[in-house]
Amino acid sequence: MDVFIPTYNESLEIVQDTVLAAIGMDYPRNRYQVYLLDDGKRPAFKAFAEMAGAIYITRPDNKGAKAGNLNHALEQTAAELVCIFDCDPSPRAPSCR
Repeated sequence: MDVFIPTYNESLEIVQDTVLAAIGMDYPRNRYQVYLLDDGKRPAFKAFAEMAGAIYITRPDNKGAKAGNLNHALEQTAAELVCIFDCDPSPRAPSCR
């Protein structure tokens, strides 16, 4: 399974929480790969992805906005299943009372 986290203009502070949460999901780590899809072509995002254990993907243009970003990533990967997380929220377990 591939986990795509598409970004464009969000801050690294917001995006890093989502990437780290995706990497830390309660799912066998050897069964999925996290991809940070950066339409902003930012070196700090590439460095963070490499440090965190995600794969950084960017593209030569910004055609098609977010759909173009996702389509480009699909051409670079080969998993049968793809999960897409918007970069703003972080996946978390619900609290129990």
